[in-house]
Amino acid sequence: MQYIAIVIPVLAGLFALAFGALWLRGGRKPSVIAFFVGYLSLSLCYALNLLPFSMSSLVIGPLVHVIACVGVIALAMGAGMRLGIRMPIGVMASIAVLSTGLLAEAILLADANAIVIVQNGGSALLFTMAATVLWTAQPAKWLDKAVIWTMAMMTAVGFLRPVIALMAEGDLTGLISRTSEFHAVQVIAMTVLPVVLGMILLALVVTDEWEDQIASGRIDALTGLPNRAAFEEQVDELLARAREERIPVSLLVGDIDHFKQVNDTWGHSVGDKVISAFGDIMARKIRPGDVAGRIGGEEFCVLVWNCHEQGAVSLAERLRLSFASEAIEGLPTSESFTASFGIAEWQRGEDYAQCFRRADGALYSAKRSGRNRVESAAGGPSVTEASAEENTDPSTRQSRVVPLRKFK
Repeated sequence: MQYIAIVIPVLAGLFALAFGALWLRGGRKPSVIAFFVGYLSLSLCYALNLLPFSMSSLVIGPLVHVIACVGVIALAMGAGMRLGIRMPIGVMASIAVLSTGLLAEAILLADANAIVIVQNGGSALLFTMAATVLWTAQPAKWLDKAVIWTMAMMTAVGFLRPVIALMAEGDLTGLISRTSEFHAVQVIAMTVLPVVLGMILLALVVTDEWEDQIASGRIDALTGLPNRAAFEEQVDELLARAREERIPVSLLVGDIDHFKQVNDTWGHSVGDKVISAFGDIMARKIRPGDVAGRIGGEEFCVLVWNCHEQGAVSLAERLRLSFASEAIEGLPTSESFTASFGIAEWQRGEDYAQCFRRADGALYSAKRSGRNRVESAAGGPSVTEASAEENTDPSTRQSRVVPLRKFK
């Protein structure tokens, strides 16, 4: 059971690292750094609590309690910041100070029951206040409501833990000695709620960042992928890194075949679903280090990291086959759509526009060769400079439409 107890500070530390990383890359919101401080404090608190004398030491005991209170207050502040409400920090700090003083006195008196009651009661009071204040905001998101309910359950655990221990064992010494079966069970219970709360808060932070990106116009609302400006910004950063670290990079440009006829035949709502399906396939098929973006109406681009041209061709082939077999909501399963792809491996000395021009030229070759195929800049048919220049800008490219039977 000692091994399970070790898991608690480790998990809390991992949540702290996750919030810290999100804070660094996501606009550095105060609420996120508050969650970082909260879980870092809880991790340290749980780690110190593993010391055999932590409950009885006049130094370690109150210190652990203070750190735990800081963690709870930080989590409450972060949750409040998200909803635009302020926590009563003065009152919460007073509860922390008062309970720490009472804990120190209980340790001096060697009163095991008082130690457990003060430790649990102090944290429970803080969670009670946090949940109550958050509830007054009447949040609309179900994740925010889940935070409140989880804090309410942590309140219940804090108040009921001593009561259940008394009912189960007749006294509270088992919670301090850590030798009873009840202590083993409550260690597992204590692991669940902080993990659940951490997962909910992480989901909220990621959702907030996502919504901010959409609001700022950097995320394409239809596919959830970066739009052209955001994609090209990320590509420029990665190409600079590839140049410095001598890492192979390839560009993959994909375009839905006969998309104008899709809109003309089925309507724009179906066209949107086709684009969304294509973007979803790209998001699912690429690796974490790759970057995909919607750079035009029906055109997408992927920077394939640490990959030579042939590897990018293989990726494009997987994307092509997946899209051809994708069922589109609202259409008969017999209706299918296809896409063409152009590939170019980035050459040292090139910038993004130059590499894109070659990949786009390969895409144009795929279109001219019958569509629903993959062409590479190295191995595909040659493209005249005029054609490449004409089709470099995806925002001004005209649809390449030829007669077709079933959008293939």
